[in-house]
Amino acid sequence: MSRAARMPSRAGTRRAAILLTMLGGDSAAAILRDLPDDAIEAITAEIVRLDDVSEQERTAALTSCVSTANGSSNASVATDYARELLTRTLGAARAVAVVARLGRDEDGAFDFLSRVDPAAIGAFFENEHPQTATIALAHMPRELAGRVLSRLPIGAQVDIAQRLSRLSPVEPRFVERIVEAMRSSLAPAIEFAVRRTNGVEYLSRVLAVSDSETERVVMAAAETADPGLARELRERSFTFDDIGNLADRLVEKLARSVPLGDLAVALRGASPAMRDRFQANMSERARDALASEMARLGPARVRAIDDAQHKIVALARRLLGGDVTVSRFAQRDALV
Repeated sequence: MSRAARMPSRAGTRRAAILLTMLGGDSAAAILRDLPDDAIEAITAEIVRLDDVSEQERTAALTSCVSTANGSSNASVATDYARELLTRTLGAARAVAVVARLGRDEDGAFDFLSRVDPAAIGAFFENEHPQTATIALAHMPRELAGRVLSRLPIGAQVDIAQRLSRLSPVEPRFVERIVEAMRSSLAPAIEFAVRRTNGVEYLSRVLAVSDSETERVVMAAAETADPGLARELRERSFTFDDIGNLADRLVEKLARSVPLGDLAVALRGASPAMRDRFQANMSERARDALASEMARLGPARVRAIDDAQHKIVALARRLLGGDVTVSRFAQRDALV
C-alpha cells in the first residue's frame, strides 16, 4: 500500500486498531510503515481510545480481514494466516485480561492508583475524614501522594500535613478498608487509566520497532492531539538502562550530578554492565566513595531502587535539555 492510499472510515480505523493490537509489535510496525501519514495518525489515536474490546469484536475484525484477503491474489495464504491469528490472539487476550488483574507491586497496597488522575483521588478525599486521606497518603508512592496533596484545598493540605507528622503505625485491616473503599468509588477512573495505559504501552512497543519516519509521524500527531500522550511515550521509551547508550561525557556529567546515595541505591538493582558504565566515568575517589556507600546500604527494596532510578532518568532528561525521543533511531542521533 502506498503512502497516498485513501483514508479508511472510522469503523475501518477501529478495525485496523484492533487488528494491530492483536498482531504484536513487529508485525504492527511493518504494517504502519506502509500506511499514509494521515492513516498512521488516525490509527494511533484510535489505539489509545480503545476500550475493552470483546471477543466478538475481535472476531469481526479478523473476519473482515479474511473477507478482504479472499479477494486478493494471495487469498489462500492470507486467509490461513488470519485464521491462525484468530486462534492465537483470542487465547492471548484471555491471558492478558488475567495478568491485568494482578498487582504490579506487592509492596504497595495503593499502587493500583499510580495511573489514576490525582484530581480524581483528591476529589474522593474531599468527601472523606481527613484521617482517611492521611493514612492513604502515607501508604501511597511518595510522588503520587505529593501530586494528590497538591490537588486538595489549602486548609485540607495543612490539616493532613499535621496529621502525617503525628501518624503512628496503622493496623493493616484499616489500610485494607481504605483500599477497598477507594477501589469501589474510583472504579471508573481506574478503568479509564488502565485502558489508557494499555494503549500507551502498546504504542511504545510498536514505536520501539518502527522505522524513524513512522516514529516521526506518530510523535508529531501525538504532540498535536495529546501532549500528555507524547510525554508518556517519551518517558516509557527512555529508561534507566538507556543511560548506558549515552556518550561517556554525558554519563560522567550525570554521575557527578546525582547524589551519592541515590546513585548507590539505583545501581544496587542495575546490571553489572551498567555499574561498570558509571564507574568507568568516575574518578578513583568517586568510585571508592560509591563502593563504600553501596556496602553501607546493604540490600535495597525494589521500590527504593525504582524511585532512585526514576530520579536519575529525570535528571538525565534535564541535563539533555529534554532532547530524548522515542525510538532507538532518534536516541542514536540525539544522545551520542
